[in-house]
Amino acid sequence: MRLDGPQGPSAGMPTGGSSGTGIGDGGGFSALTERLGKETASGRSETRFYLELQKEIQAESRYFQTVSNILKARHDSAMAAIRNLK
Repeated sequence: MRLDGPQGPSAGMPTGGSSGTGIGDGGGFSALTERLGKETASGRSETRFYLELQKEIQAESRYFQTVSNILKARHDSAMAAIRNLK
């Protein structure tokens, strides 16, 4: 099983979505505060910004948990096969 390319870990990964909050795109805290300033200046509420940010973080967390579970299952299967050789 390969973990690179279109089916690898980056496939379907949340990257900040259309709101561009900086999650997953390497923006960091300064990018978040800058984006928050722009959003609130344009009339968008700070609460809505943080709710969308929370949704993106939760989606990214689910993604990483899924990848972690797959890798654990793969490791456990390989270890079981090795133990059966002994």
